[in-house]
Formats: sequence, structure tokens, C-alpha cells
Amino acid sequence: MSAHPLHSDTNAIEDLTTDEVGDISLWIGQQKEYRNVPNYVSNELCQRTSPLPSVLELLPSASFPVLHLLEFPTPRITATILGMTPHASFTFHEATHSSLECCQVPAPPHDFLRKLRASAGQAMLDGKVSIQHWDRTDVFLPFDALGTWDFLLEIDTAKKAWIDALCWMEEHHDTIPEEYTERIKSLLCQVPWKDYVKGLGSGLMTTEMATFLSKNWLSDAHIHTMLAVTRHLCNDIISSADPCIEIASPDFASHVLNSPLFSETRITSDYSRNAPKSVIRLGDKIRCAMSGIRVGAVAYSPKSHWASLLIDSQARTIQWGDSLGRAIPAGLEDRLRVWLSFFLPHMQFLPIRNLSCVHQSDSYSCGIIAVNTLKHHLFGDDIWTSAHREIHRVKEFLNIMEFSESWKAGVSVSALCISTKHS
Repeated sequence: MSAHPLHSDTNAIEDLTTDEVGDISLWIGQQKEYRNVPNYVSNELCQRTSPLPSVLELLPSASFPVLHLLEFPTPRITATILGMTPHASFTFHEATHSSLECCQVPAPPHDFLRKLRASAGQAMLDGKVSIQHWDRTDVFLPFDALGTWDFLLEIDTAKKAWIDALCWMEEHHDTIPEEYTERIKSLLCQVPWKDYVKGLGSGLMTTEMATFLSKNWLSDAHIHTMLAVTRHLCNDIISSADPCIEIASPDFASHVLNSPLFSETRITSDYSRNAPKSVIRLGDKIRCAMSGIRVGAVAYSPKSHWASLLIDSQARTIQWGDSLGRAIPAGLEDRLRVWLSFFLPHMQFLPIRNLSCVHQSDSYSCGIIAVNTLKHHLFGDDIWTSAHREIHRVKEFLNIMEFSESWKAGVSVSALCISTKHS
């Protein structure tokens, strides 16, 4: 599964960790290709294509709350650009407009902007200095328009996501309790629009949280975040459970199914050295659980589907719960048994069993159901129902965002105490 595009640093062209000084004139207009260039050349490109501080001051800062962002006007985005290639957009014509005026002219679509950025390095080496607007042939913009457009498109993406989320809430106002609606709006009045969910290690961005308030499929980052917040919220039960309870990340099942470190019949001798540390730690917990352990996991089941996996070493069972009634992915059971034998070499697990799981009545609830199925069997949570489909999504959203805000508040208090102590 590929990383979400919002996870990437859209302003970075190269890794700029090494400072180099060189004569840029030895590269500009010298018929050189933008390939394996030294850092000072990539630094120059990064500087030329980054939005100017004076422009950023007029755009919403990263700390701008979500609901306030919705009031910021963004330019119209051209649906499709015809008759002009990204490479041909760069010219030797001096810029006639500043990048500040990007807000007054249509912005390029995401795919065309990506191609413009990919062509910018060669255009710079060719000595070109401006970008001709496809819709306004008399408008020539400097290279920093690329960074400005990039930021404007990110703002536009966030706005659309949250406008759609608020519309979804309004559409389901009869089924979503008013208390939940008020808590969400309160969060959106304080949560920064351009930030990450804190304290859960998922890398999920604020904008991606809007997916919970929709009819859209949830990604691996969403699943990771739901499982991580469940571990925190159920910590008291987990720490005192007998047999032990462990909630694995989605990476666990993906590793077992896809890792080249072992086949369906054996594990390579260097497995413990090369396998992910989180997977080895999970195996060690299974090995050391004297009274047994129950491991809950969510597994990706191609295509675009999530299902539940529950391993019980005390009962010697492996259970698979799928809301579409699909069988466990080919090879996963055999490889899982091989993996378990690496840590429990003398234990034979019974043939795979069905894990009691509801049947989904739509095309997008599998992720919520998979997590809910584990929470139902491990912690006694109410089972998912189609009548409460929207409420389940809202609850997951609130669990994550309220935990994130609590975590940030805790960090701020700790930092203040440390500062006070040293002052």
C-alpha cells in the first residue's frame, strides 16, 4: 500500500542535509542535465521553487484552526490543462507578475503541478526564469509560484475534505447525537489544519482525519491510529488481563504475508536479525506469556478490504473474521503458523476457525468493523450495527482527536514545568 500523498514533503526536491558551496553559474545555461546534481544546485532549485515568506504571511499558517481555514478563499483550480506541456510552460521571459498573484489566477491541477515541479530542475539549468500561465498567456510567474500553488492546493484539499465532512454530519444529524456533533465542532475550532495526530505514532495528518466523517474507505494509517488509541484507552484492562492481551499493528499481518525472510515451510536463519523489531518484540511477548496470550490484529485482504485476526496461544486457536465472508488470504495461515513456530516451537495450533463477525451492508465499513470486532472480543465493546454505522465512525474520530489534544496538552504542561524548574 502506498503512502498517502499528504505524508510527503511537497516542498523538498532533494535531501538538503549537506551544505555545499559552489558556483551556480557553472550549471545555468551550460547544457547540463538535472541529474545527480551537487547539493548546492538542488539547494538553489529548492530556494527558487519555495513560496516567499512575504507570501506565506498572507496565507493561513500551519496553526490555523480547521473551522477558520474554511473561510479562506482559494483560487479556482483548472480541471484539465490542454495544449501545453509542463516543460514548455517554462520560459526565458522575465516574470510579469509576482507569485502573490497566484491567488487571483486559476491554479493548476495536482498532477500538472507535480509535472511542473519535476521539470523545474532542467528548466533552471536551461536558464529559464518564469512560468507562462496556461489560461492567461500574458501572465509570466517566477519559479516560486510552484511552492505557492503547492501550498494553495494543500489548503484547497483540506477545505474540501472538511466541508464534505461537515456535510456528512449534517446529512446524518438524525442518527449522530448532538453531544458528539458539538464535541467535533469544538475540536475543529482548535485543531490546527496542517498538523499530525499526536501521541499515536501513525503519521496521520489532520486533513486525513476527515475521512472518518465520510463514506470513504479507511487506509492503513487510519487502522494503525485506531488500534493505537485502543491500546491507550484500554491500557488498564490490557495490563491486568489474564491471559495477556496484545494488539498488533497492521504491519504485523502484512509482514507475515509478504516478508521474503520466510516461506510457507521455514524461516531463514537470519530472521531475528532482519525482521522488524516490532514483530520480534511481539513474538517475544508470545514466547514469554506463561499463562497464554491473545493477540488481536487487523489484516489487509486484497483488494481494498480489512479483516480481523485473533490468535489465542492458551486455546491454541487462530481465528479469522471477515465482514464480507471472505476466506483468509492465500498463504497467510501457513506463513502465520511458521512464524508462530519460531517462538512457540512445541505448540500445535488447531485448524483455523471463524471469528464471530458482523456482515457489512456497504462498501466502506470494513476497517471500522475489523477494529470493532477485535474490541468486541477482547474488551466487550458493543458489536457494530448498520443502524449505528455513523456513530461508530464518529466515536473513532473523537477517540483519536481527543487523545491527540490531551497528549499535546500533557506535553505542553511538562515543557512548562521543566522550563519553570530551570528558570
